[in-house]
Amino acid sequence: MVPLEVTHLALVNEDVLARLNEINSHFAKILIELLLYFKTTYKTVFFMDYPPLHDPTAIAFVTDPSLFDFRLMRVDIETNSLLSYGQTVCDIYNMSTKKKNVYVCTNMNVEKFWSLMIDRIKKANLASPA
Repeated sequence: MVPLEVTHLALVNEDVLARLNEINSHFAKILIELLLYFKTTYKTVFFMDYPPLHDPTAIAFVTDPSLFDFRLMRVDIETNSLLSYGQTVCDIYNMSTKKKNVYVCTNMNVEKFWSLMIDRIKKANLASPA
């Protein structure tokens, strides 16, 4: 599991945009536009200057787990509460007597994550008809 606390480290900031601009292709421009689609929403709703990437961090974990710090812990989903129905509850303090059941990422190497992403984008750019 790659929680929001970790995906919010993968920000589409000025450095990332500059690296994408260096690809200098129509494909890269489309990606930049897509990556910035929610920038205003993240700024006005979540007070974040740059939008994060969520799903690509999970794919990056599958591709290269060494980019992440993670540990096995007990994770449950709240299904009874009217206030927090559907909430993911991670036992980060090892207080549960239940079996640990999920590897949860706690941190990631952001620079290596973006290097992986940019490398894959460059490879996709070579194959893209855009």
